[in-house]
Amino acid sequence: LTSEKTDADAINIAEIKYNPIDFEGQYYIIITTTFEDESAAKAMVNDLKVKGFEAIYFYLPDKSNSTEEVYQVFIGPFENEEETKQWIENLNLEVTLINLKNGVVLKNVKSNRLKEQEKLAKEKAEKEQLASQKVEEEKTKELAIEKENEQLKAQQEEKEKQATLKVEEEKKRKELAIAKERQAKLKVKEEKKTEELAIGKERKRLEEENKKLKAEIAKLSKEENTKLKKLNEKIKITYSYKFTKITNEKGQLIITNNAGFPIIKQNYSNIQSQGGPEKLIEKVKYELDNYGTSLDGVYFEKSNTIVQVYNGTIEVLFW
Repeated sequence: LTSEKTDADAINIAEIKYNPIDFEGQYYIIITTTFEDESAAKAMVNDLKVKGFEAIYFYLPDKSNSTEEVYQVFIGPFENEEETKQWIENLNLEVTLINLKNGVVLKNVKSNRLKEQEKLAKEKAEKEQLASQKVEEEKTKELAIEKENEQLKAQQEEKEKQATLKVEEEKKRKELAIAKERQAKLKVKEEKKTEELAIGKERKRLEEENKKLKAEIAKLSKEENTKLKKLNEKIKITYSYKFTKITNEKGQLIITNNAGFPIIKQNYSNIQSQGGPEKLIEKVKYELDNYGTSLDGVYFEKSNTIVQVYNGTIEVLFW
């Protein structure tokens, strides 16, 4: 708030509860203005009295539940709401109507004259806005015409420029056609010469590839013979055992061999209750040493049995 008069809403007057005042037969007062400066409130009271109003002011915290340190000017009291409204019509202000008996803020009220002034001010503002819009529209039209003229001028200049370019391009096209024809004749000669060189080079390349192909065939034949020989080879099969712990109670036994058969993997749990890794290896070794085993169609002979080298595609089996 400033020291000048302020709108009642600026101090949240709707939230204020005024102390009830007992004026016999009187029920309403009108809060007209609020000031921070007491002298301004006094001046306002004097001004209202000169105009014929019963006016007074009070310090707001003394008369209500508000702690806002301001002074409020009011006129009244009045006997009824109708009488109150008649006095409001003599004020060119928006005021607040208070019930004296319970201290309740009833409503904010404007005089018809103030409403009319606000209406006229609004109509004036709307007229000014329409006038301003019209000026802007005229200005926009002028700019549009100016822009259109500039575009037409630019289009004409562009046409003239394109025509000049077309003449120059036609001249260049003829010059390029002559040069192209000359280049085509030279190209035919070059291509003929290049073709002769390419034929000789291709012949030499084919001869070299033929030699390489013969050598590759000989190499493949040798490798194939070696492979067939290996497939027919027989060997005494032996097994190797490796146990890997995953946790204290889980692990995996991996069994490899020297005859190319698939690797065998066996998973275990509860290792300690079965005697530990050594006991598990001993059990499997005993079976392979004495009986061998069959897994998914692949038969593993017992240790030290003569077998043909494995030529299947299975690489790993689980026991």
